[in-house]
Amino acid sequence: MLVFAHRGHHVVFPQNTLQAFDAALRIGADGIETDVRLSRDGVPVLFHDEQVRGRPIAELTRHDIARIAGHEVPTLNEALLRFPKPIWNIEVKAPAAVGAVLQAMSAFATTRRMIVTSFHHDLVVRCARVAAVPSGLLLSHAPSDLPGMLAAHAESPWVRTLVWDQRVLTPTLLRQARAARWWNFVYGVDDPDSMRLLAKHGVDAVITDRADLVPAELRRAPVPAARMPQPAGAADTADTAEPAGTADALVYRTDAAAMLRESIAAWSDEL
Repeated sequence: MLVFAHRGHHVVFPQNTLQAFDAALRIGADGIETDVRLSRDGVPVLFHDEQVRGRPIAELTRHDIARIAGHEVPTLNEALLRFPKPIWNIEVKAPAAVGAVLQAMSAFATTRRMIVTSFHHDLVVRCARVAAVPSGLLLSHAPSDLPGMLAAHAESPWVRTLVWDQRVLTPTLLRQARAARWWNFVYGVDDPDSMRLLAKHGVDAVITDRADLVPAELRRAPVPAARMPQPAGAADTADTAEPAGTADALVYRTDAAAMLRESIAAWSDEL
């Protein structure tokens, strides 16, 4: 199972900084998950929140963002240049950043291992089509018809990864995704027992704030390119019928605590 450090190892350093990325790699993370927004001066900055101290990132220059935040704010290009070895999970936070992200990914396409993800699924498809890189759909809600949703992306061969919120992923959803030969990443996983449970059920990667707590038995040797998500057709695939259904239909849940309890119960029942 791959381990991505969520915004770097920000238990020690400010999140999405070069120091946090370096710390994550020193404790053995396979990859870095980071967030990209576009500053007012057109720079793809690594910053999670839409605002800093109440001021929109899109209305500030990179220099202003760093000054207000009180720490360095690297660019995507700087991070990719500084750290060539990890797998980069690049989350596009704002549609305005897509062009800059594509430029950076094109510049490093032959020398870096990258996957682009977003809650904006149309942007993911666009990035996959233009840059031909592994791409993933972020999911914070459980699809009511997962097979139908996956079938809707049959024409996007580079879109073959689902990035699940731990609170909504169930064994049934995971089985459906794996049967369709999709990769499955899970975010919000910060305790060793959950990591072991997900690994047992075949999850491909976790995105965690606590890469330092990953059990030793789950850590792996350096990951070859062949173990990165590949486009459909790059490996043997099973013949599956395309179920009818509305691809975009989602079950919206707002009670996070209840979702987490139900998720834990569902996983435990299948042990």
